[in-house]
Amino acid sequence: MRNAVIGTVLLALLLGVAAFWMVEKDRRNYERDNRSWEMSGTRKKRGVSPGILSLQEILQRLDLPRGTRVLEVEREYHDGDMYYEIEMVTAEGRVLELYVDPYTAEIVKQEEDD
Repeated sequence: MRNAVIGTVLLALLLGVAAFWMVEKDRRNYERDNRSWEMSGTRKKRGVSPGILSLQEILQRLDLPRGTRVLEVEREYHDGDMYYEIEMVTAEGRVLELYVDPYTAEIVKQEEDD
């Protein structure tokens, strides 16, 4: 009986340490990722503030034509900078991909899908 209690306590302790280690590792990765795009050379040179705009604010600033539907939004990284890739279909049926700066809502690149 005593061995079972000791075994259970040791197992609980081991699981607690493993859980703490995983959370701490995720926290460090999160902080590293945020620093990498917030302090990237391109943004720093442009003097862009570190605050990311909400998706709603970005879509309002883009002032998309009436009838445009957003199909998908993905976060992309290029050359150390983060961008939103916004896939949309226009009222005319054209499918567009916009690469948008999440700090300024500036369209950095635009592609049309076939």
